Amino acid sequence: MLLKEVLKRLEIDDLPVGAADHWDESQISYVKEAFYLNKDFISHMADVIQMNDELKKAYFDTAEKISLSEEASRFAWFLYHVYCVKKVPPTNDLPVPSRNILGPNERMFVFIVLSPIAAELEKSFETSGIPVKYFNSTMRSMDFQFKLCLDNTGSWGIWHPAWTVNYLNGGVFTVGRFVYRKNIYGGPVRSVLKDKISGKNVLLYDEGYSIRKDGHINGTNDIYEEGCTVTVYKEDEEGITAHTAHDGIVELSVSYFPFERYEKKFSKGDVYLEIHIPSGSRLTNDVVLSSYKEALEFYNVHIGVSPKALICTTWLLDNDFDRLLPPESNILSFQSMYELYPIKTNGGGVFSFMLFGDKDKPETWQQNTSFQKRMKEFLVNGGKTHENGGIILPCDIIN
Repeated sequence: MLLKEVLKRLEIDDLPVGAADHWDESQISYVKEAFYLNKDFISHMADVIQMNDELKKAYFDTAEKISLSEEASRFAWFLYHVYCVKKVPPTNDLPVPSRNILGPNERMFVFIVLSPIAAELEKSFETSGIPVKYFNSTMRSMDFQFKLCLDNTGSWGIWHPAWTVNYLNGGVFTVGRFVYRKNIYGGPVRSVLKDKISGKNVLLYDEGYSIRKDGHINGTNDIYEEGCTVTVYKEDEEGITAHTAHDGIVELSVSYFPFERYEKKFSKGDVYLEIHIPSGSRLTNDVVLSSYKEALEFYNVHIGVSPKALICTTWLLDNDFDRLLPPESNILSFQSMYELYPIKTNGGGVFSFMLFGDKDKPETWQQNTSFQKRMKEFLVNGGKTHENGGIILPCDIIN
């Protein structure tokens, strides 16, 4: 069967660059009764993820529709060959057959063709000595990815394949409340210093950033100013001269930090743990700190790395939330654990993960909670949101 015939039947217009080169090879090994369409395999994956009844039904129904269509079955095998056998990293434009073929939850197709990656990871846990509870917790936290697709598209499935594949291949691990990924830091903070006397941390911004009068990077929320302050960073044997960042802004004046008083704890290029926050239980201090401590131990013992920092970039670290939330808010308490610094974004995180609506259409924003209602009022009256970055040093958690 020719690829162009399959694409036409499935109403698919384009393929990711280079994917078509694998079609002929994939069809040589094509098996109609693919293991990832087997009911036992599907049941196992559904149980591991702890899918609810509605999601599980969408999974089984979509798999059955793939089995009943030769074109869909061959195309699924093709993508399995590309992403699971050849291990080509999936992109967010991973093609999906029309819902005329697969039904209303057509984006479950994405999970179905990528699910064999998780089966391979599960086997590796059995031989690596890593406790299987971390595989199970990581798979269970995928529930958030399915809900995210439902909230934004109205149907079950996978919305961001390029990110979701990390849950399946060991790129991320869920440890306690949060999802973690090992990474090399390349963000706007050049160094983090600790005051040897007070124990306080100081974030030093890297050179070359244009900072507006409000302390945010020029262009944040598509707002530009002329005559911005350009950050500097100069280091010698005696100390560092730089602009500092705190509370989600950059100071416009330059400060000097002598090494006789300040110790460098973290630098650009160091290994860190990238923190992601799935929806779930409240962000109480004990739950948050327990996850951080367990994650540091997990990566040290089982992955063999000692991260120099924990870093989170999220709309939850918006430094203006103290105007919208009561002082006892768990979100504000969560923020207080971090040293906050600004990054250049358009403030879209609130709309994707909290209001679940079109940024330019307030009538589409969810209004189920008091926070959502206050947020809407804030935004329609000209307020701006920010996705700040936040850094925590391991020594501040362990000690």
